[in-house]
Amino acid sequence: PAYTAGGEPTRVFYAQSWALTHMLVLSDRYGPRYRDFTRLLLAGASAAEAFQGAFGKPISRVESELGGYLRGEWFKVVYFDTKLQKESESPEVRQASPAEAGLVLARLYREADTQELMLAKLAEENPQSWEVAEAQGYFEWQRKRNPEAALAHFERAAQLGAGSARMYYDYALLLGRERGQEEKRIALLRKALELQPDFQEPKLALGVALYNQRLYAQAVAALNGVRQVNRDEALSMFRILAHSYHQLGQPEDARKAAERLREISRTPREVEDAEELLRYVSRSPGSEELEAAASISGDGPADEPAPARPAPAGERPRLERRSASANPPAEPPAPAARPRMRMEGTLFQFDCLGDAARLTVLHSGRRVSFAILDPADVRIRGAESATLDFSCGRQQPLAVVIEFEEKVDGRLGTTGVVKAIEFQ
Repeated sequence: PAYTAGGEPTRVFYAQSWALTHMLVLSDRYGPRYRDFTRLLLAGASAAEAFQGAFGKPISRVESELGGYLRGEWFKVVYFDTKLQKESESPEVRQASPAEAGLVLARLYREADTQELMLAKLAEENPQSWEVAEAQGYFEWQRKRNPEAALAHFERAAQLGAGSARMYYDYALLLGRERGQEEKRIALLRKALELQPDFQEPKLALGVALYNQRLYAQAVAALNGVRQVNRDEALSMFRILAHSYHQLGQPEDARKAAERLREISRTPREVEDAEELLRYVSRSPGSEELEAAASISGDGPADEPAPARPAPAGERPRLERRSASANPPAEPPAPAARPRMRMEGTLFQFDCLGDAARLTVLHSGRRVSFAILDPADVRIRGAESATLDFSCGRQQPLAVVIEFEEKVDGRLGTTGVVKAIEFQ
């Protein structure tokens, strides 16, 4: 090294490494070519070859300029406005494995190409590391928007014995409600809770998944373990609990869940839905009147979906309010209809995507997007007109309640399918 001090070789090496990195990343002379330097190293070039190829200088010249850099009168700095977690004050210290060190380095790069190359190299060098497979899954999901590749990496991580509860939950979330995958999704959620019993999000998702499979007792057990939810999640949870208890022949518990739903309801529509559900679970099922009240969304019997009629290219999707008598179902739906979620928000943007559309709302300060697969299958409430024309792009900021079925679509970047839009 260019600079040494007797007695403290480790500290000196750390200080020299810090100074060199600072110069290579932030200085006007080296910073613009730093990406080229890292790419050469990742491609297998030696340090000498990388310095010469990226900066056009041998290592000896770089060492010489480092001395001048350290004796300079000013330095560029980068400020990170963050707060360290409490456990970082007394960290557990141990030797990092090559895979762990490589993953930390890979996450430091903002350039997707560089990060992808580093992860591929780590996977080749550590074929039995579930951590590397997990990191590749998140990279494909979050950076490349490639859910199919992400699922393959998550599955590989699970096969290698992944110990991350968050990964199993996200794996189940990404898997969505694809036909034939219900049992796998439930198994993934159970694994997440096995690894982290106090993880709240999988408990709620597991309860919904079990309810959809008509496993009412198991759904009740899962949902009764939920300790912290937001109001929208609580609305869905108490609806499901009320219906599940009703199916299990526990009318008192069903009534208590419906009453709790009514207590947290705010809008006139929410109150109406809750009171309708309370009337339903307070009586014995069987009559057509009661069967009609069993819709989890509170809309009464669901209409049969009309044939898909995607909007022609260039035309606005047309959302029409359908009359209660239109397309009557051949027979009353079962009381255990698939539950729908509700979310309050503010209209933000409408994207016309040819064979589908994407509706984005602002909810609690963040953007949430939903798919509209068939405009004719979306109910409109609270609007002056029975027909709404959404122009593509930003929308007038109107308060709405979106009723949707939870289904993640990585291609569209959506978390559910719109079934109703209620204007407040």
